[in-house]
Amino acid sequence: MREGNMAGYIGITNGSISCYCDRFIGTYQTSLLSLFGKEAVVTALAAAFVGGSPLEVEGQREYLWRPGVKIRILTRKQDGVVHKIIFSPEMLY
Repeated sequence: MREGNMAGYIGITNGSISCYCDRFIGTYQTSLLSLFGKEAVVTALAAAFVGGSPLEVEGQREYLWRPGVKIRILTRKQDGVVHKIIFSPEMLY
């Protein structure tokens, strides 16, 4: 599970692992999702999302679903932390 307390951020989980999220747009058709945390965890959650598995917003009973259109992933690694932005250009423009 997540470590520490990141006030202002929300937890995203697949039921067994979780990481931090600072922003998402939409639930049923999530057009943008920003995940960050330990590399292995963020990579696993991103892969699950891209593969079609829903991710849960911790404590809110909301689920984030991959849209049925083409998506892009931007990744940045720094100091043992990875940040992935998963988005659909078609839905954002």
